[in-house]
Amino acid sequence: MEITTQNLTAHIPITAKQLTRTVKTILKSFHIQKGFLSFVFVNSGKIKSLNKKYLKRSYVTDVLAFDLLSEPQPRRLEGEIFICVPQARRNAKFFKNTPKDEIILYIIHGVLHLLGYDDHSAKDTARMREKEKIVMEILRKKKVIR
Repeated sequence: MEITTQNLTAHIPITAKQLTRTVKTILKSFHIQKGFLSFVFVNSGKIKSLNKKYLKRSYVTDVLAFDLLSEPQPRRLEGEIFICVPQARRNAKFFKNTPKDEIILYIIHGVLHLLGYDDHSAKDTARMREKEKIVMEILRKKKVIR
């Protein structure tokens, strides 16, 4: 599994090494062995622009995930995940979380989207939130996060 990162903002609260370890642990928990994931850390203006261009929504969001596979393949993911660092900082403050943990939550959220989870309805959102909690607990048990 190839994992790349690109930082288009001033500072992100997670190192490339921490991100890679986190992503590999997440993928292993879903039995994903092959593929390519790119994580792009952006500012509010960039994520708003992407959200408007691709989803026709004119507002800042926390994470956008783009599936790059033409059709689903077992044990394989290919995608690009955009994470808004300023939004992570705002939400971390609001939810009394650390910016790093908020970024990790967005990483999980983006991967779940690539795995087919969505949050378009209340039922789907609840299912996705439950899966996020399970994955966060796996990361804690494996001592990837505190």
